[in-house]
Amino acid sequence: MKTAIKSFIFGLIVGGLLAGWTAFNYGRNAPLLSNPFAQGKLKEAVKETTKEVVEETRGKIHDITKPAK
Repeated sequence: MKTAIKSFIFGLIVGGLLAGWTAFNYGRNAPLLSNPFAQGKLKEAVKETTKEVVEETRGKIHDITKPAK
């Protein structure tokens, strides 16, 4: 009985560590099994987000400035 409880607790600890690791990487949009402590690519993320915002804004300005029918 004690070995079953020890195995269960060990499984919970290992499972929790793996779940935390993959969840952290998922939140950073990194591959799930990559190093969670690796340096992030902040410049690339900011550049990509800026491109998306500019394209979205450009489209909205284009829609607003269309002549009325």
